Amino acid sequence: MKYSSILKLNKTWEIGRRPIPDSDNFNLITDTAVVEQLFRMDYLSQQKIFCNKKVLDVGCGTGYSAEYCIDVGKASHVTGLEVDSLLIENLRKENKKTNLHYVYYSPPDFPLEQHSFDIATCFEVLEHIDEEKQKNILAEISRVLKKDGIAIISTPNRPVYSPDGISANPDHINELDKNQLLRICSKYFSNIQIFGQKRTDENYLIRKQAIHLFSNSQTGKILRKLGVPLIMRKLRKTKQKEPFYIAKKQWIIDSKVDNRTEFLIAICSNFFRDKEISRRKI
Repeated sequence: MKYSSILKLNKTWEIGRRPIPDSDNFNLITDTAVVEQLFRMDYLSQQKIFCNKKVLDVGCGTGYSAEYCIDVGKASHVTGLEVDSLLIENLRKENKKTNLHYVYYSPPDFPLEQHSFDIATCFEVLEHIDEEKQKNILAEISRVLKKDGIAIISTPNRPVYSPDGISANPDHINELDKNQLLRICSKYFSNIQIFGQKRTDENYLIRKQAIHLFSNSQTGKILRKLGVPLIMRKLRKTKQKEPFYIAKKQWIIDSKVDNRTEFLIAICSNFFRDKEISRRKI
């Protein structure tokens, strides 16, 4: 995939913003949002979760997670599903893989056959939609999974990601905490395990939350009107960022959801799969 070509077309997309890799080489990507998600894909790929599996990527965005699933995860086939028809059209033009297909999705129903996928991923989608749409997506994921299929769903951990109740991302309309994610997933899956994705740097969140709280203070709002945050963001972009093969070491995934957990990861199924998916293995 030539992500530089996708980048040129991002102003034509119909719905919201999408993270775009800043390199066509996965190891050299430095974009923070992409690195955070690629770490998750890399971690699951190392567990061989995708190997020789038919995978559905719900909310595939600019396609990097779908490509990673094939190139590194060794999935046999991946279907990327998106609600933006122009983005899907662009992805189809750029795609060179015969075992990767992009499909346009017009809610509420997935245009896919029942029980047709081994794995379904849904990364950073739920927080962008209201509760009814969240339920619809989870119901459809459950429908298209094989009876022994697995859904892997991630979303920001609201108490940590947005500690004052105001999301740092203006595109987020319905962030969840652990109990809320567990409750909504349990409507469609009988077996659910929740894991946490967090930074190895224990002080990172303290710094991030302090900046977030200040930006929403009265002083922060005044500075925002003066354009100071925009200037600071531009200055930060000039700072050399670490490429993915180094930056991924800044993240871990474990079974403990605590005050450092930025992202929740739900592993869902409708059968007991203790031998393949367990807390010990994940």
